[in-house]
Amino acid sequence: MTDDPAHFLSCQLLRPLARVRHDRLVRFLATLIQRAGGAAYVEPRYLEDKRPDIHAFFPDDRVMLDVCVSHPSSPSRLGLAPGSALRFRENGKIAAYSSLAKESGCRFVPFAFESFGALGPTGVAFLRDLESYARESFLPFAYYPSLSSLAVLLQKGNAEMLSQGVVMVSKAVLQ
Repeated sequence: MTDDPAHFLSCQLLRPLARVRHDRLVRFLATLIQRAGGAAYVEPRYLEDKRPDIHAFFPDDRVMLDVCVSHPSSPSRLGLAPGSALRFRENGKIAAYSSLAKESGCRFVPFAFESFGALGPTGVAFLRDLESYARESFLPFAYYPSLSSLAVLLQKGNAEMLSQGVVMVSKAVLQ
């Protein structure tokens, strides 16, 4: 803990809570897509091989999205430039899903967060797209409240991971 005070955000023992954090972000993003007038399928089973987190449909656009959270201060990322953890994860997702999206006639959006709150540029651009789609359909949708809600969900998941990490350490110390 002295070398990595935020260790719990990348601890392998807390992967189940990281998955819960991820799933909450995915489901809320699917809700935002629907609020903007789109249809969102979470983990679509009708796609073969790989499955993106969301397959979204709009009147003039089809999008596959995959959400990820990168921890920029994990030991494997130390010494890297700010934002490099986001770019690394975005590029990995693009390599994994771009051919599937192209075969399906979709564009692919890696929706990457840093655990400390930063959202990657493709995620920001997609939220701006949602605002535009909603405006075209005369639906109420605002970029900033949506981004704020995603940030709160991310930090809530982080708090749950940190809290559970403290409980695990406390139990280990008491034994």
